[in-house]
Amino acid sequence: HIGRCAGGLYAVSTAGSIVGTIATSFWLIPLLSLEPLIVWTGLSVCAASLASFALVAFGPAEELPAALAGRRPPAVVRFSAQIALTLVVGSVVVGAYTLVRVAPAPARNSYGETVLFQADTQYHRVSVTEDATTRHLRFDRSHQSAIDLADGYTSHIPYPDYMHLAVALKPDAKRVLVLGLGGGAITKRYWRDYPEMSIDSVEIDPVVIDVARRFFGLPEDERLEVFAEDARRFVQASEDTYDIVIVDAYYSDALPFHLTTQEFLREVKERMAPDGVLAYNVISAVSGDKSELFRSMYRTAGSVFGKLWTFPIGLGSGGAPDDIRNIIVLATDAQIAEETVRDRIEARLGGRVTIEEFEGFADDLYTGMVPVADVPLLTDSHAPTDSLIELY
Repeated sequence: HIGRCAGGLYAVSTAGSIVGTIATSFWLIPLLSLEPLIVWTGLSVCAASLASFALVAFGPAEELPAALAGRRPPAVVRFSAQIALTLVVGSVVVGAYTLVRVAPAPARNSYGETVLFQADTQYHRVSVTEDATTRHLRFDRSHQSAIDLADGYTSHIPYPDYMHLAVALKPDAKRVLVLGLGGGAITKRYWRDYPEMSIDSVEIDPVVIDVARRFFGLPEDERLEVFAEDARRFVQASEDTYDIVIVDAYYSDALPFHLTTQEFLREVKERMAPDGVLAYNVISAVSGDKSELFRSMYRTAGSVFGKLWTFPIGLGSGGAPDDIRNIIVLATDAQIAEETVRDRIEARLGGRVTIEEFEGFADDLYTGMVPVADVPLLTDSHAPTDSLIELY
């Protein structure tokens, strides 16, 4: 009897864990958000545990202890059952109250910004806020986008502007693929500034796509198509050829490892024109103890592409190489002289680029040696990106 009870309990527990994990990740969190879910679940568990005290009094007679067989449940058991039932009802009431009063987003966040939208998705907590001049998008505590309210296109975070450096290496680009949407700062600006280009964007989180359209003015146009899909699966299944591929796929404080590997970069290269350009956003230091992620990415990209160009943002204005910053790595097989690239940047590609201070981006070009012998080559079988990231 003891073995049967233990086995049954273990089986029920395992089944509950499976159902609970799947239901919580894919249904409850997106539906309820975290605060009401935690409160409601906690109260329900307490009520269920108290209710279990009364189960023995209402089971089949042959399974009751001899002391209780043929007798009415003791008063204390009946009282416990009533209390447990009251708690169950109370948990439902409190849970409903929490849904109404706790789940809605607060009026302002810790930065003093007005909260316009907040939701827990399958991947992160998405929040949209704004202050007097800027609308912000955050994934958990990571600042993803900051768009000027005056025109809806100017980014108050500098790294999306540096993605236009890819055009300096491929001025005749016609098709662009952007992996990672966020608030659409890169996608929208490419769409507006280069009317000869068609842009495909891939975003794994459908909620983010909806947020980009509702709050950040992502246009619906035949030159701009957005796909709700994993970026790597999209690349593997695509049969299109792109002149520029932009990878900006950070979520919260992490980087999807399968979008950093040698195999992934080879798959991207197969979708690129022979002289196409890959632009990759890396948050790291250029040198020093906090540079392992950049140097691993540099080693990995260098094993696939013939030429790499590195632009650590702010380095040319006196920044230290060992400071953590956004680094834009451009990878291509096209052989272009450094002087030509600098001239194109300083001339704004004949005035085609409208990014403010774009002509000064050439000052950030890093031409120093990048040592890679002590960092791993990132592959599908070994890509320890979490241990390489140094964000704080």
